[in-house]
Amino acid sequence: MNDHTLFPVSPPAAPWWHPGVPTGPAPASPAMRTGIPGLASWAQRATAAGIEVGIAGGLMTAYLAALSALAPAFAALQLLALLADTDIRGSLAGGYWVVGGGWLVLQWAERGRTGQGLGGRLVGIVTVDEDTGAPIGAARAIWRGVLHALDALPAFAGFVRPVTHVRHQTWADTISRSVVVRRELIDRIALPRQQ
Repeated sequence: MNDHTLFPVSPPAAPWWHPGVPTGPAPASPAMRTGIPGLASWAQRATAAGIEVGIAGGLMTAYLAALSALAPAFAALQLLALLADTDIRGSLAGGYWVVGGGWLVLQWAERGRTGQGLGGRLVGIVTVDEDTGAPIGAARAIWRGVLHALDALPAFAGFVRPVTHVRHQTWADTISRSVVVRRELIDRIALPRQQ
């Protein structure tokens, strides 16, 4: 008796998001280039990212405005710090990046926990694991956010990649094994479980 009769080998399960589409590179067929039903469009993704980056920029601008408005107090604080042989100007300047970067990291962590940051919630898109359809977790979502730096090289090509990719993935999505879908797809999948 061979091992295959004891433990039959079945083909791998199809991905949760579409059983008939291969998970490899985009197929050459023009019909397949249109993507999988339920995936977020490039415009939805760009709008969600624009909302979150715009808020980060607004917070950074507000931080600079606060520094400017409170300049006399910060000057007095700097004078006291210099008397103690310390320079706080670098810390104040670094706060500018901490405010903007901190906002984005919070959004990435929320996206990992629930599938949506603020931009995704407003636009109606969800970031999920491409194999399970579950949120990808905070650590993986933060890693995905950092990986978007690769999408900026060269000439932001990775951010344009979802237009032609069969799963509408950036390079960061592919590396982190995530896919961005419209909220109604998740709702349709969850509906039978609730009944």
